[in-house]
Amino acid sequence: MPVDPLQTYRTTVEQLAHTGTATEHSYRAALARLLETLAPGTTVINEPRRIACGAPDLAETAVMGVTRLTVGYVETKDLGLDLESLQRDAMQARPRTENGRQLQRYLRS
Repeated sequence: MPVDPLQTYRTTVEQLAHTGTATEHSYRAALARLLETLAPGTTVINEPRRIACGAPDLAETAVMGVTRLTVGYVETKDLGLDLESLQRDAMQARPRTENGRQLQRYLRS
C-alpha cells in the first residue's frame, strides 16, 4: 500500500511536538519533504537567500528547461499560532506584532 505523504507529515509533526522541545525550525525538514513529495522534481531550500520583502524560511525551486526557477516561498510558524489573528493584524495600517508586520511585507511584495 502506498504511503500517504500528508499522513507521514502529520505523524512527524505530532512526534516532534510531543517531545515538548520542538520549535518552528524543528518542523521545517518534514515540510520540505512533504513539498518535494507532492511536487516531484522540485527542491526545497531551508533558509534561502534574502529577498526584497524579507527572509523566507523555505524556497521551492524547479528546473524549467535549463534554468532553475523559484516556484514559491514559505514562511513557517510554530504550532498553535492563531493565523486568523495574525491575518487581521497584518491588515491593519500599523500591525501590532512582528509576525503581523512580516505578513504585511510579504503581502505587499
